[in-house]
Parts: sequence; structure tokens; C-alpha cells
Amino acid sequence: MPSEEGPASTVIDKPILTQMNKLGFQKALNENPGGLIIKFGAEWCGPCKKIDPVVYRYMNQLPENIRGAVLDIDECFELYAFLKMKKQVNGVPVILFYKKGTISWIPDHVVVGADESQVHAFFKRCFDAVI
Repeated sequence: MPSEEGPASTVIDKPILTQMNKLGFQKALNENPGGLIIKFGAEWCGPCKKIDPVVYRYMNQLPENIRGAVLDIDECFELYAFLKMKKQVNGVPVILFYKKGTISWIPDHVVVGADESQVHAFFKRCFDAVI
């Protein structure tokens, strides 16, 4: 289980997705090795920046069977708008988790907002789901 402790990170060292459209999203679900975590944020979003160090720390500790994506809604608007239309997102920051075998746009776990304790709990649920 990755640790909540350690220095805050301002960079993600592991390979993650930074661009994704609707087709790429479906492909990522189909090729999901165990879990898929997608964080939606924006450069102009203060709450997004607040949780970025926590998110980046976890993204750097992702096990091999979890893929990560950090997407800017201004650059990946097609996917964000699709998920918003399906009532799966309604603002940023939002982090979605899709367990292997999930082939629809409905996530298995979600965290919304900038409460760091909720972000920690979200990642714990995600990691526990793929063990």
C-alpha cells in the first residue's frame, strides 16, 4: 500500500496520460490492467492546485496494475463534456476510478473537491480495490 507520508511532490515521475478524448477513454477502459485513475483539473483552478501535491505523490506510487491520467479540462474538453453530460462530473477537481472490467463511463469510486483527507481515502479505496 503506498504511503500517505513523505514530501509533497510537484511532479509526476511515472508515465501517465495527459491527453484523452472519448475514444481514448474507451480504449483505456478496454485495456485497463486493474484500475484506471483519472484526475480532472485546470490550470486556473485553485482547489486543483491545492490537492496536486497529494495526487502527484499517489500517482508516483501507482502499482503496475493501475494506470493514471491527469487531465486539464481545457485541453481534454470533449471527454470532460461527455462525462458532464452523463452526470459523472460537475466541476473540478474530480478524480475518478474505474476498476478492471468496468466498460461504461460510470466510475467505481469518485472524489470531488479539495479535501485532502478525502483524497487520501479515495486512493486507499482504489489501491484496496485492485489488491
